[in-house]
Amino acid sequence: MDSAMESEERLKVDLLNRAEAETSNAKSHEEVKTESDLKDKKQKTEKKKKKEEEDDKTRTVPFYKLFAFADSFDILLMILGTIGAVCNGLGLPIMTILFGDVIDVFGQNQNSSGVSDKIATHGNGLGFPMTILFGDTIDVFGQNQNTSGVSDKIAKVALKFIYLGLGTLVAALLQVSGWMISGERQAARIRSLYLKTILRQDIAFFDVETNTGEVVGRMSGDTVLIQDAMGEKVGKAIQLITTFIAGFVIAFMEGWLLTLVMIASIPLLVMSGAAVAIVISKMASRGQTSYAKAAVVVEQTVGSIRTVASFTGEKQAISNYNKHLVSAYRAGVFEGASTGFGLGTLNITIFCTFALAVWYGGEMVLEKGYTGGQVLIIIFSVIPGSMLLGQVSPCLSAFAAGQAAAYKMFETIKRKPEIDASDTTGKVLDDIRGDVELKDVNFSYPARPEEQIFRGFSLSISSGSTVALVGQSGSGKSTVVSLIERFYDPQSGEVRIDGINLKEFQLKWIRS
Repeated sequence: MDSAMESEERLKVDLLNRAEAETSNAKSHEEVKTESDLKDKKQKTEKKKKKEEEDDKTRTVPFYKLFAFADSFDILLMILGTIGAVCNGLGLPIMTILFGDVIDVFGQNQNSSGVSDKIATHGNGLGFPMTILFGDTIDVFGQNQNTSGVSDKIAKVALKFIYLGLGTLVAALLQVSGWMISGERQAARIRSLYLKTILRQDIAFFDVETNTGEVVGRMSGDTVLIQDAMGEKVGKAIQLITTFIAGFVIAFMEGWLLTLVMIASIPLLVMSGAAVAIVISKMASRGQTSYAKAAVVVEQTVGSIRTVASFTGEKQAISNYNKHLVSAYRAGVFEGASTGFGLGTLNITIFCTFALAVWYGGEMVLEKGYTGGQVLIIIFSVIPGSMLLGQVSPCLSAFAAGQAAAYKMFETIKRKPEIDASDTTGKVLDDIRGDVELKDVNFSYPARPEEQIFRGFSLSISSGSTVALVGQSGSGKSTVVSLIERFYDPQSGEVRIDGINLKEFQLKWIRS
């Protein structure tokens, strides 16, 4: 009997141990599953955030929406700036016309049989300075050297140059001041609206959508990019495009055949000028970034010098600093080499184009009756106009950067918070007792929606009583205070003061 009872007790113990083992295994499996689920959710959340950040970088606003916050005075300034930019852009093409008049006044052998040979001789002398070759060309073209009327004609042309200079002075003043002042005014207005919008947002916005560094970065960095995109560079782009279009219109009016021949050189001129401008801006930006990173290393090292010294991290700090300096040095070397090669390519393209234009212009003088002034008007309308068109590319890059920077800021400015601190509507009680009640509250933080803080939580605090909320870290003590101050709204349930739902009160009055 005793042995039977002992065996039965052993069997029960074994069964209990197995049951406990199975339970613990099940719990461990559940814990592992829960941990893996949490990890998966965190990974998905991180991937979602990264994707949203990448999307934000690629999203832009239409160019015209950069000026959405302009007032009537800004619009007037932009109109005056545009008129000034157009007039300033016309200055160079008009100068070429006056220059052609000067060439027709100077010179010596219009329509002589030796023009073509002389032009070919001087056009191939690329080893001489350009000014000497240019003087030789003027001597070949023209019509009335040493005549008594030269002085009077030159005086009239000189007076036109003075008028042109005064006109471009006024135009440049309107262009630069109009666009810079309007850009500064609009950028200041955007900064003010952005800060005002940030301060009226609910706390959930700062938990999920932004942080302190991002706000400061957008206030200091993105607004500069936006201002750059809608300021002086707009006027410059209008000026350069006007010069290009006006130059070609004048060239076709003076001699369409020579202009068509010169069009073949436009792609090379535009690409050379654009490549030089883009490389310089990119390499300068890369160098500035490296220096900024080096400055961060210095700031962090000096700011935490006790920690650095306690772990003997001085050599590591110097090594990190030198790495960024080396990167900046390499960017500078590459910038110098690229710029030199680009400028050399641009110069050889310009001089070869001059050689082609001057040689073919001599043929046009003999065969089509062109004057020397017409030939050089066409040359100096097409070549500088094409080069200036290539300089538009930095302006276009600034426009693109401004459009991308404006997207997130404008989205934030348009955002309407669910809990609006600036809302003046709602109840205001003349007399308040101070009874606080949380009834069947379900709540989880927006940044951690998978972690339930309250599930059907209820709490009643009568007026005049002293209540202590006690519990372990993360049990929801500060959450109760946040809900009473209406930093957050519960997903379900109500927070009441004197029996009235907190959402019905004016928020400023509750917090004051």
